[in-house]
Amino acid sequence: MCIRDRYQRRVRGVLRIPAMSVAARVTRSPALRPNVRSMATLKAVELRIKSTANIAKITKAMQMVAAAKLRGAENRLKNSRPLMAMIEEFSSKVESPAAASVTYVPINTDRGLCGGVNTNLIKDIANNMIPADEAAGTTSINVVGVGEKGRSQINRLIPNKLSQTVSGLFAQVLPNFGQASVAAEAVLETDADKYSVVYQKFFSAVSQVPTRVDILSADSMIALEKDPLMDYECEKTRSELVANLTEFNLATAIYAGMVDNQCSEIASKMAAMDNATRNCDSLVEKLQIQYNKARQSIITTELIEIISGAEALKG
Repeated sequence: MCIRDRYQRRVRGVLRIPAMSVAARVTRSPALRPNVRSMATLKAVELRIKSTANIAKITKAMQMVAAAKLRGAENRLKNSRPLMAMIEEFSSKVESPAAASVTYVPINTDRGLCGGVNTNLIKDIANNMIPADEAAGTTSINVVGVGEKGRSQINRLIPNKLSQTVSGLFAQVLPNFGQASVAAEAVLETDADKYSVVYQKFFSAVSQVPTRVDILSADSMIALEKDPLMDYECEKTRSELVANLTEFNLATAIYAGMVDNQCSEIASKMAAMDNATRNCDSLVEKLQIQYNKARQSIITTELIEIISGAEALKG
């Protein structure tokens, strides 16, 4: 007599149940193992629901902070727009000859989580602006980045063009002319014929457009056939005045671009955090449905086992 038959006889002697029921019960006992795995999966889904809900709370708070900052950024932008309008008006009155060397000044952010503000700006420079300058005869192109987050995109798309990066300007201080002057000094070290300040121009909370402002160097302005300062009387020498004017125009353009780009950053961050919150809420709903289905399956399996065991004892 095998061990299984002895076990069945012993159980029949104690419980007084048929042999078929004992066999069925012995066969079903290993089926409890999937429930153990289901409980582990259920716990993992529950933890994921909690973590996703916590992320949604964080992104919602970041969205509210960005919305509160946006009004102040719009007020600063309103005050700085006349400066950029002055630079654009002056540039429109000066002829723009073909430049042998160009230095791009993309204004990026020092912090992330702001959507595609930095990526779209660098892609526009790499795919549109630089090829257009090279087709026009430009032989030397350098990039001096303003902001930490643009460095990785520049290294990925145009690594051989990057000269240096000026970062840490937007850490704890609002954009000011002193920061722009520091960036302008770094840009002037490249000694190019033309400097192109590129930034995200703010139009609305959902619309920011990459914008380029060109500033001619002092040597390029002196070499122009039509001197834009010919109608003015100057106390200093014309070369010194033109050099000072170029430095001032470049620093002013960088400052106005920093203010405009910061407003675009805050608006883009507000939209990005809103999308992240919506995605988290949607994921929580899907995970909750998955959790309820798994829990219902476990309860149903346990009920079936209890009923089967009760029926077996009745027999």
